Amino acid sequence: MYKKLEKILIILSVAMVVSLGTFIVIAKHKQMFAGADGGVLVLKAKTNIKEVMADIAKEKHVLIAKQIMVASTDGKQDNQPTFQKFGKGKLPHDFPEQKGKKYLENSGDDVYYFIFGKGIDAKTLSKRLNDLGNQTVLADTDWRFQGISAMLDLRLIIGTILFIISYIALLMAQVTANLKKQGIQRLSGMSGFVLAFSGIRQRLAFLFITASLLLGISSLILYMLNIKHAMYFGVLLFPVLFWVFVLVGVEVFVGGITYLFLQRQKINLVIKHRVPLGALMNMVLVLQLLALICLIFSFANVLNNHKEIQRLEHAQVAWSKYDYIAPSSLAGSKDGYRQQLSNFLLEANEKEEMLIVSDNFNNLSKIDQYFPTPHVEENVLYVTYNYLEKVGIRLDSTLSEKLANMPDKTYGILIPETQSKQKKELVAAWSEKMNSYSDKPLGIEAISAIYQVPSKELFTFRMFGWTAVDNRSFIKNPLLIVVTPQTFDGTDKVFSWISKGQVQFSDGPLTDALIKKHGLENSLGSFSNGKFAVANRLAGVRTQQFFMVVASIMALMSAVFLISLMNLIYLYQNRKKFAVACLAGKSLFEIHKHYLTKLLIMIGFSVVMIFVTHLPALTLLIPFLFLGIILAVFIRQVYASKTASLATLKGE
Repeated sequence: MYKKLEKILIILSVAMVVSLGTFIVIAKHKQMFAGADGGVLVLKAKTNIKEVMADIAKEKHVLIAKQIMVASTDGKQDNQPTFQKFGKGKLPHDFPEQKGKKYLENSGDDVYYFIFGKGIDAKTLSKRLNDLGNQTVLADTDWRFQGISAMLDLRLIIGTILFIISYIALLMAQVTANLKKQGIQRLSGMSGFVLAFSGIRQRLAFLFITASLLLGISSLILYMLNIKHAMYFGVLLFPVLFWVFVLVGVEVFVGGITYLFLQRQKINLVIKHRVPLGALMNMVLVLQLLALICLIFSFANVLNNHKEIQRLEHAQVAWSKYDYIAPSSLAGSKDGYRQQLSNFLLEANEKEEMLIVSDNFNNLSKIDQYFPTPHVEENVLYVTYNYLEKVGIRLDSTLSEKLANMPDKTYGILIPETQSKQKKELVAAWSEKMNSYSDKPLGIEAISAIYQVPSKELFTFRMFGWTAVDNRSFIKNPLLIVVTPQTFDGTDKVFSWISKGQVQFSDGPLTDALIKKHGLENSLGSFSNGKFAVANRLAGVRTQQFFMVVASIMALMSAVFLISLMNLIYLYQNRKKFAVACLAGKSLFEIHKHYLTKLLIMIGFSVVMIFVTHLPALTLLIPFLFLGIILAVFIRQVYASKTASLATLKGE
């Protein structure tokens, strides 16, 4: 049974590692820039850098490709990299050439540049550009260790540790089962070293065959998807090699422990199934405690992930009613950009529905904080008037008319009913903050009122891009700052917060046309669609959940093996003493109280750890479930050992 479980664990763990590498390649291969002979990142470029690149490419007989990111406007995909070519020749397949005149003329120069050819290396190119007044660094395009980094991520490291503990438990269980057989083999002349590592060759052979087959299958999948390059195979190979190295280390560790056991115990005692009890029991207890701790943290992660899944499912239901898109960034640095952006926002607001919602979730906002703070932790939303209608906030007709038709440099401040007693102080504090972003008074005036929250939570229309640090999209009793694109007209304020918020548009094709009209193709970040963004986020969290559940199951299985192993050693080594005590009329508790005390201390330690680390309350179930399994297995093994009491007393 142990050998079958070992193979299952090897196949399952390697399959998950290969799947992780495959996912990274499929999702990120366009960002790996495979095939380049080096690259530099220009941090600050001189105005003549294009001419310099063309001259270097001609002089050194190489191709140099300048990266130009094309923003997605359908919200269904990431920014797409394209490249401007310097030099003669054709760029590789994964480096699509950009031929659009506007993109070539208006794209920024502070980007990546990649070299194709051996005439110059990245280090020399970087030095030459720096000598000419540019600021550059070498580009890191080595993705081979990304899979290993992902495995060591805090969200997945517990699962990795649980797999390792499970494998150690299986090997130790098999070692204990084979001790008597190995004692007989030692009598026949085999050395303890050979016996300790006798099974490692077969297991490693199976491990290498499994890894090779799964790597081959993954490579075939990538080939069928037309993702072909040696670098992509490296991204698959390195995490697998790392995992193989870890399992080989486990094999050597268990083999070394087995060798020490065989060396310390006499052959005749091993044949009688007597092992060095103290050392083995201590080791198994440590493994048992580690398995329990990892299982607790794994279960805590499962609970937390389940909570995140519920949040995202709630958001998915809310997003199903809307089809907005939003750029990941509104920040730009080219001359005239601010005026271009302002003109774009004003025209978009006239020709389509534009929704502004800016939250403080990334700043870990506090539900009870309503006054401005230096750390921006306020429970506040910056919104446009149409947001109020969408979430069902009802105001009297006069106030609604004022907010819907606010003049320039005017904003609304709506205070939840729960804070009505502090209305005057809140209005004064926020008026001061809204006018504090410039050395001279901005003259921004407020329209203030109390509003009644229509439901327990308000949907924030949050786009789950890479900048979203958590999965919240609903907020309770927020203070609402109602703005329009004209609120900060003629001031710098629009670029201090609106560029960090979410400006959402209802008409994708029209938005795309307006972006081109105002020359913002190379300035705005890629557009995200709310429905697709939350679906992608949900898929990622569910993948983490699956990994944690599988790891927890493996940890529970390893715990059962460890319990059985520990009890087997304990009961067998002390069988004569226990048989005599039982015949003398002692209860099970009296006979085994010292052993059970150690187990209870281990359980107590884990319970205290849960409280100290503030884990979810439901994780308290794990130590008591663990204790139940321990007692059930222990009682079963105790009663099974009683049947051999008479034979034991006879010395058999």
